Amino acid sequence: MKIRNTFLTASAVLLSALMGSCNMDNNSQQYFNVSLCNLVIPADADAPVTAQSKVNYKVLYHIGNGTATITSDAMNIGGKSISLTSDPMKFSEKISTSGYVRNFSGNGSMSDGTAVTGLTGFESTLFYYYPTVVPGIVGVTPINTCVGLKYNVGTEYEVKTFGQDMYFAGETVTHFSMPGAPGQSFSYKESIYRVVFSDDLTSATLVIYNAKFAPPAPTLLAVCLTGLKVKFNRNGYEITGENVIPKVLESDGVTEYKNYIFNKFSFQSAGDMLTKCVCSYTVAGTFQGSFEGAYVQN
Repeated sequence: MKIRNTFLTASAVLLSALMGSCNMDNNSQQYFNVSLCNLVIPADADAPVTAQSKVNYKVLYHIGNGTATITSDAMNIGGKSISLTSDPMKFSEKISTSGYVRNFSGNGSMSDGTAVTGLTGFESTLFYYYPTVVPGIVGVTPINTCVGLKYNVGTEYEVKTFGQDMYFAGETVTHFSMPGAPGQSFSYKESIYRVVFSDDLTSATLVIYNAKFAPPAPTLLAVCLTGLKVKFNRNGYEITGENVIPKVLESDGVTEYKNYIFNKFSFQSAGDMLTKCVCSYTVAGTFQGSFEGAYVQN
């Protein structure tokens, strides 16, 4: 499969890049920084859910004793500018020819003394990546590793992280009718759905690479939806749009496909660690598309 080949090749390259960029101290410690977005969920169901981008986390591994420590720069939680420091946490590791996954869990504290409990996280090179530039719309952001975290800050907030630029793989199912052949459906597993949030997290661009919606239709290099709205809720984020004109990457450049307007579009995060998604859309009042996918394999 094209997706699988892309995934394996990217994972091998990224694993090599990661190991080359990690900082080593007497071969006993390994650390790196990663920029993530925070989703802050109040325990009070009536209080608003907030989100912030570009929160810097540092993951430090003590290789000798098999523990990991997570720290962060200052971030805004409940109106306070505070940072996280975890206790040393035992981590498990799974290694394959495609990359690795490390999982850890434990507790810690915030810089103001508030206890941090239920800290769960992973670090993985087993994620999907499709490094293609769409001129004038999105470039390529190198991603060396994928990290996901969730933790409780006291009894008042739960924090979950997500990436500002993510790629999802899975299965797209399209329902449509053709003259003399009503009620058709088509399943396709080669597409990659990429989500790129704006820095203020109020809008997003979505790119569908290797897009194909019906058997006779051509495979499109990339279909781009820009200016989509973003809302956050207790379950994560939702990206929506109405009557969006897609911009399609072809061999000779980017073209608007005004005859294939996305009448309605919805992309929602799923999973406890926000690493999955559910998507649905209607195109040109004819094609009903749905997609379920994941960002990482862990």
